[in-house]
Formats: sequence, structure tokens, C-alpha cells
Amino acid sequence: MNKNFLTVAAVTLSLFTFGQIQQVGQENLAPTTTTANQLPNSSYQSDRTAPNNVPMQVSNSGANTQGAHSCVMHDLNEQHYASRGLLNEYHQSAMQGAQGAANLNFPETPNTNEISVIFHVVHNPNNPAENVSNAAIMALFQELQEDYQLLNADQSMVRGGLGFTPADCDINFCLATQDPNGVPLSEVGVVRVATTEDYYDHANGEENKMKSSATGGSDIWNRNNY
Repeated sequence: MNKNFLTVAAVTLSLFTFGQIQQVGQENLAPTTTTANQLPNSSYQSDRTAPNNVPMQVSNSGANTQGAHSCVMHDLNEQHYASRGLLNEYHQSAMQGAQGAANLNFPETPNTNEISVIFHVVHNPNNPAENVSNAAIMALFQELQEDYQLLNADQSMVRGGLGFTPADCDINFCLATQDPNGVPLSEVGVVRVATTEDYYDHANGEENKMKSSATGGSDIWNRNNY
């Protein structure tokens, strides 16, 4: 897992978490944020479209084969719960949560929900390419906004035959303008941390080193607020 990653700290956006579902209220938002309409216009072409003739498959083996996709986050979650003897319970909880949600009519919130976002860029100065540009980060942020507010230019191309119905989720992401201590950020929505690490090897237990300054990374911000 290379460290030139863009982490949306605490905006993991999983609908169901093992053990509990946390609701982020307005009181948990960052004190000062900026909205998408305050950003410069950016053009970004998504590369997420898979070839029509190559079905996407999820592979637990991590094999790099054509048409297969290995999700490192999935593998790390599996390892985390398996190491604690909770893997079966984790799977059962996810299934029960999904089935329960399918049978419920959740009330719609009256207003748009806002979630504060902070990007952590951990980079080695010896490799300038790791210090991802602000333009690349803002392009990713803009795509996030489009996905959750149904602003995609290609929304009419959704594959309806699979039962998908495009919708505006009433979620607006805001870029944090100050850190948790109230200190204004020099770069809105972004924290950059230089490290001497060359590589974070998730296959050898280093997947969390990037998440703490004590191990050459960037400290996680409060996930109830960001």
C-alpha cells in the first residue's frame, strides 16, 4: 500500500458498521468549512468504467488477473475481524443489517446533511510525485460531490437493467478550513505530512503506520466530526 494516498478521514461512508450504526448530527460538524460552490471549476474524466466485455470480479486471493479486482480494504477488514475471532459475527452482522434496511422505510431528513472532509497526504520528499497536487485532490472531491448529489454528467447512462435508480442522497461534503484545535489550515481541506518512510507494506502489518505521527504518518482526526 503506497503512502501517496488520499484519505478522506472518517468519511469512510459505509452504511453499516459492525456492532453499531453511528449517526453524525449537525452538532458534530467541523466549526468552519467550505462548500463545493466555492471551489474552482474542474474538469475530471473518471476512469472507473470497466470494459463491457470484461466482467468485474472480486478476488480474495489478490491475484492480478484480467477482469479480477482485489480490494485491499476488504482484505484488511477480513484480517482484522479474523484475528479477533469475530469474522463469522462480522459477516452475519453485515447481512442482517442489509436485510433489515431493505425492509424499513427510513424517514427522509428535512435538510441536506453536511459532512466535513479532510484529505491527508503523507509523502516522502525524496519522491516529489507522492506529494499529490491540490488540483488532483479537488478533482476527487468534486467527483465525490457529483456522486452523492446526482450531478454526474453521465447519470443518464446508469444501467437500469440491474435495478439501479439514480438519486440525490442529500449529502453535501464540505472541506475543513481549520484543524480540530481551531488552527486555520494553510491549504483548505488538506493536511500534508512529510515522512521518511518509503513504503507502507500492508502485507507485513504496516497498514496503520500512516495513520499516526508516532509511526511516520498523519494523525487521524476525530471521525465523529470529519
